[in-house]
Amino acid sequence: MNLYYDFLPAYLQEIVNKLADVYQIDSDYALTGLFSAVAASLGDRYQIIDPKGYRNATAMWLCQIGISGYGKSECGSWLMDPLLEYDAERHEDFLQRKAEWLKEDVKERGEPPIEDKLCLNDYTPEALFDAMEHSGQNGILLYRDEISGWLKDIGRYGKSGEVEQYLTAWSQKPVRVTRLGRDDNFIKRPCFNVFGGIQPEILQEMLGKSDLIANGFNARLLFVFADESFSLNYYNEAVPDSMRVSYKSLIDRLLNLSCSEMTFSQAAEKSFITYWEDLQRRKTSEKGMRRQLLSKLQIYVEKWAGIIELLANDGTPSQEIGGNHMDIAIAHTRIFEQWALKAYSIINPNLIDDATIQLNKKETLEQLLKHYPNMNKNLVSQGLGISRSLLSPSRNKVVPPEVNTENGVIN
Repeated sequence: MNLYYDFLPAYLQEIVNKLADVYQIDSDYALTGLFSAVAASLGDRYQIIDPKGYRNATAMWLCQIGISGYGKSECGSWLMDPLLEYDAERHEDFLQRKAEWLKEDVKERGEPPIEDKLCLNDYTPEALFDAMEHSGQNGILLYRDEISGWLKDIGRYGKSGEVEQYLTAWSQKPVRVTRLGRDDNFIKRPCFNVFGGIQPEILQEMLGKSDLIANGFNARLLFVFADESFSLNYYNEAVPDSMRVSYKSLIDRLLNLSCSEMTFSQAAEKSFITYWEDLQRRKTSEKGMRRQLLSKLQIYVEKWAGIIELLANDGTPSQEIGGNHMDIAIAHTRIFEQWALKAYSIINPNLIDDATIQLNKKETLEQLLKHYPNMNKNLVSQGLGISRSLLSPSRNKVVPPEVNTENGVIN
């Protein structure tokens, strides 16, 4: 189960292959890292317009899962380097503008210069939303080698609805942040990318919190969870400088891309609607994170198709997403679904089959009373950790089970 990438220009295929070889990782980590870097470079200047007229940026929250010592971090660093270099250049420019501003007479100074940022690593919520507001259509990338650091930081500076603000930003809905003693932040159309890795053994600790499961936070993460295989042989090569140059040239072009819009071709629209309706039907029988996941995949497939179309044309926008590129995006999204379910089985080990989440105590109690009226109530109450009095059918008003009098089977 791998994401194929023969739609890429030959030089990008070679880069993905070389990164996989040098860092001895599955190509899926190199390809998805490439997509994340492209999405962050585009910001909100490149918009996908779906058949209903909704506008989506290609922004994504991408989380690569891999054990410690796997080469995902080194590969991710290589792919994000041009973005960090771009940010470093803008920081130097800001320092120069600030120095010139400080030289001016205090009475004649205008507003202090503002630093435009693209990448953040460690920040306060105020700093994030300041940066997001100032970035405009360029957007913000949260890039952390270990994404668990971001998750640990949530709520560190107070219980102020930080998670809900992230969820709103993911949906590109207006965010207004009010803080005592400072100006409000108002971000009309946020564009917030997230990229980083996490180790499978801490998935449950980091993402198993009930609020992150209930509010759909986890479903907004695109998980990359390919099968890991460690090479026993040392790969005695580095990524050639020529590949760094050609890759940086692509990122530079995307960072300077003017605003562009892309619609669906008739073939792409047909494939998209068929896939969307399939997910919609499946949502009727799913619960919890699984249902949330299907809803988010209906959006992510548009974003993914937009990047595929752009990269297939070596960074040159086209007017429409082609049907073949939408089909590739759908095939990729089906793999993302399987990776998510693999992650969910760790995040919430109480998943007991493909469609059912383990019953809570109330639901368990109702089912027991319905189907097993003669159960040993002492043992059951001890097992559930509840009072025996709660097992009274009259108290819980559970409808008695129907019994087939011919064979004694409970219906």
